[in-house]
This record gives sequence, structure tokens and C-alpha cells, in this order.
Amino acid sequence: MRLYIPTRSAAGCNTSAYASPLLQLTRELDQLFAPAHEAGTPPVGFVPPLDLSETEHAVQVKLDLPGLTREQIKLSLQDEVLTITGERPVDTLEAGAEYHRRERAQGRFERSIRLALPIDAAKVTASYKEGVLVVTLPKSQEAKPRQIDIAGN
Repeated sequence: MRLYIPTRSAAGCNTSAYASPLLQLTRELDQLFAPAHEAGTPPVGFVPPLDLSETEHAVQVKLDLPGLTREQIKLSLQDEVLTITGERPVDTLEAGAEYHRRERAQGRFERSIRLALPIDAAKVTASYKEGVLVVTLPKSQEAKPRQIDIAGN
């Protein structure tokens, strides 16, 4: 598989596929020690998890976005960078309820993935079912492997 680099997260920082365990640890530590979480205030923005796979003919991105509608999700592809943005509305606090924890991510998100090969932008498809967004990005002809015949006498 080629190297694909998630270029921006909700915080706008650069990340790489190799840093994901470190990013997970950082998120967990932030949740433990952030005063906003202790006070019951939801975090600002979130980074939805994604899977990135490649076949001979296409690259596929799957993103978990439960609770969002199709209208709340935007996709763009420019210069081999796929950008997925959206927003999960902030829940209103129920009057009279005492919240002990609020962990469900809310707010705006943005995920960008720099693709390591040319994509046939006219054939990109996306589907959204049961909270999972699936984006299929067909490789352009020049990116597909091809057999080369050896000439000889």
C-alpha cells in the first residue's frame, strides 16, 4: 500500500498514519485532565475515525459518523486531497438534569487525506448508510499497474 497522509484534523495539526497510537494517547490524556470535561462541557469539535484501503482499481475511505445526516456532511477532492467536513449539532442540556459525564463528540470536524496517486475524479462515488460514510476513489489509468512486454530478437 502506498503512503497516505491525513493532513489535517479538527485542530488543524499535521498527523501521519504512524502517529495514530500517540494521537489516541493524547486524546485520552486530554479527556482525563481537561477541565472542560470535568465541568461537563462537551469538547469543541472532534476527529471521526476512518479506515483507508486500496485495491488494484480504487482507494476506499470509510468514516464513522453516527447521528449525522447526509446534508451535514460535505466532500471535496482537489489536487489529490480528499476533504471530508461536517458538523454534529451540540446537544442542548436537559433542564434539571445533572450530567456526570458528557463524552459524545460534538461540533465541527474536518478530515483531509492526501492521496499518493492520481484519482479519476469523474468516477468518485460516496454512500452513507447506518452512520458509515464510504467514499470510493477509482484510480486513473496512469495509476493502475500494467504489464510491460519485453521486446527481443
